[in-house]
Amino acid sequence: MKNRQKYNTVLFDLDGTLLDTSFGILKAVDATIESLGFKKLSLTQKKLMIGPPIEQSFQKIYCLSKEEAAHAASVFREIYAEKYLMDAIPYPGILDLLRWMKAEKWKMGIATYKRNDYAQTLMMEKEILPLVNIALGARNSTETKADIIRTCLSTLQAEPRTTLMVGDTLHDYIGAVQEGCSFIGVTYGFGFQDEKEIQKMKNVVWANSVLEIKSFLMS
Repeated sequence: MKNRQKYNTVLFDLDGTLLDTSFGILKAVDATIESLGFKKLSLTQKKLMIGPPIEQSFQKIYCLSKEEAAHAASVFREIYAEKYLMDAIPYPGILDLLRWMKAEKWKMGIATYKRNDYAQTLMMEKEILPLVNIALGARNSTETKADIIRTCLSTLQAEPRTTLMVGDTLHDYIGAVQEGCSFIGVTYGFGFQDEKEIQKMKNVVWANSVLEIKSFLMS
């Protein structure tokens, strides 16, 4: 069990790693686009908006100014929170994995770009929150993934060198690298579908399923 000896803390991303939130997010994106009169997007384009900060996604896809992107994000969040926040399900095996990790006394945290109040409500509803030591979402639009990871590490009194970050996007990977954590990239979520993106990443453990995450932690 060399990995159990090497690591004692695991941080998880939320959307695309613990929860499949695509159904609700995609419906909220469609409603936002219709409300603002934007050009309709393909399903592939819309899926790229799951995971990264929503302001950045609107700004990049529609070439918006920062102010316009902030407004679009505000409309999205209002629609999402009111109608679609709970349209999410844990990936198969996730709750069992977290229960096993808790029993094995792993330090666990969740570091997500999802707005903190939305994330807390959703994780409580999906029975995830009681299983982890800390869960932290974005508290303002300027926070980076590295900022959120750093706060989790500080709260857990965890060392980066003994911490794994598990996520499904390049943002998760960059945040982990910036904070000195090792990284597990999951391919069952929303990200890592782009070969060019994958080629940018070094020293990554890949997990194609929740079972493969557990296998790595047990090895």
